[in-house]
Amino acid sequence: MALAIPNNTIYYQCDSRVPLTRISFVFVGAGEQKENESLAGLSNLTARLLFAGTAKYSRNELQKKFDLLGGHISAVATETDFIIRVSSFSRNLTEMMLLLKHLLDEAIFAETEIELAKKQEIQRINSSLQNPEEVLRTANKYVLYEGTRFGKLGSYLGIANISRNTILEYFEKLKNSKILFITAISDLSKEEIERHISPVISNRNTDGYILEPEVEYRSSLGREVFIVSSPDATNDRLLWTHAGLPATDERRFAAALIMDALGSFEGFLFDELRNKKGWCYGVYANLFPPTTRKGRIGYYSDPSDITSRLLIPKLLELLQTFSTNADFLFRLEECNSTFKNRFAYQQDMTYKINSEINRDRFGVPILTRDEYFEKMDSVTKSNAQQVIHGIFDIADLTMVFYGDTNRLTSIISALDNTIPVSIIDKTKLTA
Repeated sequence: MALAIPNNTIYYQCDSRVPLTRISFVFVGAGEQKENESLAGLSNLTARLLFAGTAKYSRNELQKKFDLLGGHISAVATETDFIIRVSSFSRNLTEMMLLLKHLLDEAIFAETEIELAKKQEIQRINSSLQNPEEVLRTANKYVLYEGTRFGKLGSYLGIANISRNTILEYFEKLKNSKILFITAISDLSKEEIERHISPVISNRNTDGYILEPEVEYRSSLGREVFIVSSPDATNDRLLWTHAGLPATDERRFAAALIMDALGSFEGFLFDELRNKKGWCYGVYANLFPPTTRKGRIGYYSDPSDITSRLLIPKLLELLQTFSTNADFLFRLEECNSTFKNRFAYQQDMTYKINSEINRDRFGVPILTRDEYFEKMDSVTKSNAQQVIHGIFDIADLTMVFYGDTNRLTSIISALDNTIPVSIIDKTKLTA
């Protein structure tokens, strides 16, 4: 359950090195979750169109004003939120905020701009379909989100259905989201920031969107294989995932060290399958970050069409046996000191702000240096083994592939003919 963030909360860090201010306005709950299937893409299309002009200024005139102020402005929609990011010389922040206020009040979303943006979005989708890495990542999301709009490259039908009226209706509710929070990194004081952003946040209606629960990932049902058919691929790609940990689970510290020893660049898997065998360009393990839902643990590799038959069974074997491998255990011992050294990264201002947000939004506590070191020192071979056996569940593995269907199916059948295989046509990722 997400913790409450009061409306107009400001997360602030002072950076006196340069006379520059970076501010983000986060409209909570106004992201992709507010789209229905028939209007998939509405939030990101709106983000693209926000700076296309007002009744007073054209797109080019707006851009010229930003440039003269030494400013930049952009917008993006996430699964849950709509975010507007602004940066400028601090001396020009008042003008930038007044210009942002004007945009929020007067953006017209002209029909000609909408049609242009829709064509650009279709071009983006078509380009994405030619990118094997992006197709693989999206296919994995498609499986985990059970084919909903969150797991697609985009939707031709959704784009076609978006009209100026739907954008205006969405944008009005977006502006009036119940919760707006702000992040700021600036040489100005927090009090000065509050004064500068007052035109944007003061007297704002809050009867618009509210945050909805995040969609849970689909659970793995034993070992399952999903193949994105690509018979011309010379390199196969695979992304296997299984359930990870909740955001505040104390085992996350041991899991982080385990993942680093197992799947980082030059980690155990990379050394075994890339360096020693030469079967792939890379092989990694990574964490899908938890939020209000449990995260996932993923494994990626890109063997050639010739070496897939060797790498796939070997990777599965290593995932089953790595916990007792002497090389892995040696790497794990080294991780405690490595992660202590990484505490310095947590002093980065953006990291600090994100930590505060994660504390308030997901309940993740912020640790002092001593507390962090204590967590690292508490990870031992013994409790690391308990974590491995507790969460590295290779029996329940969602296995997504990109490559030739017949060849990959035969490899899986030779490995275990009881594993169900499903084929994903790339067109499903744009339905």
